[in-house]
Amino acid sequence: LNKVYVDAVNQFFDDRTFIAGAYTLLGLVDVWINMSREYEEKAKDYYSRVSQISSILFSKQKENCNDDLFNSIIIELLNKIVQLDKNIDSFSFNWSKVSLKNLKLYNFDFRNSQLNGIKIVDSEFINVKND
Repeated sequence: LNKVYVDAVNQFFDDRTFIAGAYTLLGLVDVWINMSREYEEKAKDYYSRVSQISSILFSKQKENCNDDLFNSIIIELLNKIVQLDKNIDSFSFNWSKVSLKNLKLYNFDFRNSQLNGIKIVDSEFINVKND
């Protein structure tokens, strides 16, 4: 997994392979989430990997906010992290450095999420619950 991670980060920060790297990183988030379920005794370590990879992906969204394909990856990631925040007591994501732009968010349930510090600008919220 570490080699896949290093290769994906290198792809992600190369303009020619950016989307391939983004998809691979999103896939790694799924792998770490699944491993946290399978090996509960190591879940805290796995959740830190989820947070690390998520931060990397979120870091490039604002500058790529007009890329619909990347935005779909970010929306999928946002949903995964919100669900973890909501359902897993030992998981907490630091939203304070996340700034997202130009998203269309449908059917999100933010009611139990601690999104302190997140910035979402120029975005559409459709059927979103937040109280």
